Amino acid sequence: MTAPNPVVAEIRRLQHAEQEWRAQHPELRLRFALLDLITSCCFQSYPDHAVADDVALLDRAVDLLDDEDQARLGTAVEEAAIACVRRLDRDTARRHDVQGDLDAQDALRGTLVTVPPQVLLGRDDDEAAPDTVCWNEAHGLAEGISRPYHCASRIAALAYFSAPDRLGLIDEMVALRDRYEARSGERAELDEVIRARIARYLEDVAARP
Repeated sequence: MTAPNPVVAEIRRLQHAEQEWRAQHPELRLRFALLDLITSCCFQSYPDHAVADDVALLDRAVDLLDDEDQARLGTAVEEAAIACVRRLDRDTARRHDVQGDLDAQDALRGTLVTVPPQVLLGRDDDEAAPDTVCWNEAHGLAEGISRPYHCASRIAALAYFSAPDRLGLIDEMVALRDRYEARSGERAELDEVIRARIARYLEDVAARP
């Protein structure tokens, strides 16, 4: 039997640790759902991303909106994310009726990928989707809904699709993610490096017209 690739095994351990951390915070399930949904919708810009996956994520987020056990931070980011879900829910009211209809699936895909940038960034240009991923994941880390490795990994995933990197964040997150996976002894330090870089990114975004 072939021994498992040590890098892959380490990535799986890190992913499992993130799942365990989430399981310890059931009161944040709504915020996890919002974070996951918005990022996943924006990846509809790229091939091999199933519409059905985002439909399931949207259903999960909608189901949690009225759950009184869910913590609400009351931040502008949270309110914008909730507004995004409500808009998606309204604009994709027939999302469960598109199976087998390629035109309807394409229309649904278009809605899923354009609504989050429109609601969150006020944009609908070609670079809006990857910028929304960066914005969403950065705020997730800043508001304690995500952890450094998870945040870095999701932003770094954009590099696989050669997404535009106007602020240089994606390439830096690729390098930090790779170091995180390869150098377990440096992870406490890397957590702080990632947090600091994300904070600078959010400052840059806030300063842009």
